[in-house]
Amino acid sequence: MTFSFHQIKFYKKVVLLMALFFSFALVSHADPLSSSLKDWIPAGISGKLVIYDNEYIVQEVKIILVDQKERGKHYLTRILDMNGKELGQDELKNGKYVFVKGGGLQNYNGYVVVVAKEIVILPREMNRAALERAGLYKTPPEPW
Repeated sequence: MTFSFHQIKFYKKVVLLMALFFSFALVSHADPLSSSLKDWIPAGISGKLVIYDNEYIVQEVKIILVDQKERGKHYLTRILDMNGKELGQDELKNGKYVFVKGGGLQNYNGYVVVVAKEIVILPREMNRAALERAGLYKTPPEPW
């Protein structure tokens, strides 16, 4: 089978257009905040915090902290103690027990992810009944 010069030019253009299309699709992928706001799935998870390579993980679920402006509104993950006092991000340390409330994303870039609206630092490991007695399960997390 032989190809003419015009056919080869046509195939080069097709390959170039396909490459541009796929690169645009990769770049236009929404960030976790936008995705969670679009399809908010209330999520709550508690456990020991693991910080690895500047990523926060609780029970094999990646926790994404938010501090960004979008659509003229500032979205920020609140970090609290059990009394509701605001704390800084520096209080999130390896091995601390936390309760995370936010929006869940199933399989975001290969991870199960929770976009954190609030993170409560717990004094010790607590089961669900203890978390309910403490009032942490009163209402499901709402979008910002």
